Amino acid sequence: GGQFWTPIRGQFCAPIDNVLYPVASPDYRARLGNAADTVWDGDHDLISTISDRRDWYSWDDWFRALDLPRRSGPPALTFNHFPDALYAARAGQGIALGWDVLVQTYLSDGTLVRLGHANLVAEGRFHVVLSRSTPPRPALLALAHWLQSALLSRE
Repeated sequence: GGQFWTPIRGQFCAPIDNVLYPVASPDYRARLGNAADTVWDGDHDLISTISDRRDWYSWDDWFRALDLPRRSGPPALTFNHFPDALYAARAGQGIALGWDVLVQTYLSDGTLVRLGHANLVAEGRFHVVLSRSTPPRPALLALAHWLQSALLSRE
């Protein structure tokens, strides 16, 4: 990431790394006390999102990739839609695995807080791509540049 790709036959691309880390509501974090910084070191209410996508990470994937011990049992809650998992975390139901780009709004408005410093850089990346078969209309190009700027400003 870190730079704009120039238009090539109507295509723009801004590859952006994504980072995963535990998030919870401020109230849930307060209940954890000092344990909030080491969520892997206890039996906490983990909120899971299941997906058929190979590039989606589960808690097991996160723990394994970071070579962290997992002492928690199965997830307390499991959803098949990530927004539902975030809603449950925001409601104080447990700890969700947050994808940085997707949780920034909630971190900014204070309904979620990050737990600890452990994070995982996902193998996949976000991309802004315009189809080569789509004529580059000014509004579409402006949107693509705006998305690139917003995503790149996060690096």
